[in-house]
Amino acid sequence: MVVEALTRSGSGFRGGRCRDLSTTGLQLVTGLTLAPGMDVRVKLKAPPRMVAVEGRVVWASDFACDDPDHLTAGIRFVRIDPDDRAHLDAYLFSLAEAVSADAANDGQYDATR
Repeated sequence: MVVEALTRSGSGFRGGRCRDLSTTGLQLVTGLTLAPGMDVRVKLKAPPRMVAVEGRVVWASDFACDDPDHLTAGIRFVRIDPDDRAHLDAYLFSLAEAVSADAANDGQYDATR
């Protein structure tokens, strides 16, 4: 999943990749310099629309990423609009159903659907 991230200080903006998305946070791979305690704004593409969340960096590492120009950070959601939360919950539920259905059919998840 492609995401956009902006530090609260406005010091930088860069797209990134989302890993391990849940209703409470995500793992972000980005070129931004992030450190624990930093506040970030994240926009997630959760079709058919974007979801905006405010989060806090809880950990950051340059060792957990395959790309030397990027780091990996754990972001905990601290503020999300109730409508965006409902949309994100429904989106995650639909992804879980798709993975479960694919596993029941042939054991492989088709991310292109």
